Amino acid sequence: MESGQSGGPRIAILGAGSISLGPSIINDLLSQTELDGAVLTLMAPHQERLGVVERWALRAVRQNGLQTVIRATTSRREALSNADYVLALFDGGGFSAFDADYRIATSYGLDICIGDAMGPTGIMKGLRNIAVLEDVARDYRELCPEAPLLTYVNPMAPLVMAADSLGIRGCVGLCGGIEATRELIGECLELAPQQLQTHFAGINHMCWALRIEHAGRDLYPLFRERMTRAEWRAAEPARAEVLQHFGYIPTETSGHLSDMLPWFRRDAEARRRYGQAPGYAGASGIYHRYASYLQERLAHADYLRFEDGTLAKRSGDYGATIVTALHRGQSVQVYGNVVNSAQLIGNLPSYAAVEVPLQVGATGIHGIEVGMLPPQLAALCTTNLPVHQLTVAAALQKDPELAAAAVSLDPLTQAVLDLPRARELAAELLVANAGLIPEELSSGLAPLLPVGADAPATPRRSSFPSDGPLAALRRFDRRRRGESPGAAADRGT
Repeated sequence: MESGQSGGPRIAILGAGSISLGPSIINDLLSQTELDGAVLTLMAPHQERLGVVERWALRAVRQNGLQTVIRATTSRREALSNADYVLALFDGGGFSAFDADYRIATSYGLDICIGDAMGPTGIMKGLRNIAVLEDVARDYRELCPEAPLLTYVNPMAPLVMAADSLGIRGCVGLCGGIEATRELIGECLELAPQQLQTHFAGINHMCWALRIEHAGRDLYPLFRERMTRAEWRAAEPARAEVLQHFGYIPTETSGHLSDMLPWFRRDAEARRRYGQAPGYAGASGIYHRYASYLQERLAHADYLRFEDGTLAKRSGDYGATIVTALHRGQSVQVYGNVVNSAQLIGNLPSYAAVEVPLQVGATGIHGIEVGMLPPQLAALCTTNLPVHQLTVAAALQKDPELAAAAVSLDPLTQAVLDLPRARELAAELLVANAGLIPEELSSGLAPLLPVGADAPATPRRSSFPSDGPLAALRRFDRRRRGESPGAAADRGT
């Protein structure tokens, strides 16, 4: 079904049935007057959820007198055919897969706040979504190889890295964390976000506010002081702690941050200190509870039925801004996640996906060189990068050992589980994801023999290579006692 007449850009939205993102992204695109007359092709694998969003979008077009064409399809190839721009909102396996992962991970003693980007649940989400991305990439290279891909799919950094490896060269990951952090900073400093001059760089969900200024004045010292106040430490416990110890505030919530570092959810005492804030500020299992509620209430409901098509105020998301700038040849600067192959951040590896300023305009999308992060911030980012790299490698190479290594090296997992238990967790999660990830991943992780559990009463003594100083000492002692050094004295054991 379609509405209007169009000679505008063709925009494909994969996963348009997303409850959390679909209506918001479409609202932003329809609100952008320069895009009136575009063709929006909404694609989702399930007609029920797709129909909810399609009907609302058609009402919005009619009520606002737009010329935009709304199409809906369950065929990914149809959606991608000759697309000028592609937005990805898909979630392989949906809530049921995340629910199974969450229940398994927590049964091993892990306490998870969000779990969509790091931790065992984030790694499994990455394996599922990269499996979907591989199918998308095959169609993409054939049907719309020049179209930029704007992805909102988590875990974002591994998805951007995988897209680059799969030959999608125009992939940018978009996240709302920077704008949300600008609002937090403005609230703390009692200034409107638009009054602030800020600069951010890092990795997704651990991007750093490197500069906070107003009218040429450095406000970071004042911000640091205010964030030590009791009300702010209670509202953002993990971020306030990191700010005190490392000097800069990261994007995303304290709950997200607490999943990504080893200090905040490792035991009952840590959870008492950092997990008492409500909601996404650190509460245990909050994302699982939120997603469960949405699934229960909205999964099979026409939840947009009573929305009359009135367009809401534009969100802070960059997607519609980027599409408009590219289509109209306008120059804008936004933030996004891209592969660091041009060393946009000099002290992070070239394989990493980094979140940096982007210049968008007539010549495309270009990352702006940041230079070097403060070394302590680069080190904090680096705690997550091996997990990103191993998740991508496991997915693309179909190697369960690399998936197990990703779980074992995850900072939160390391803080709670030893290696054998981390491997058991990885094995159980991989089996639970059968049918959503390649068969080689879900059935190929072999058990390992325990070390130390069945040790003999008298362990075998290890031999050491020849030790020159020890041999000389023995010869010295023998000669001092008037003994012949002997051949044995020259051996180091």
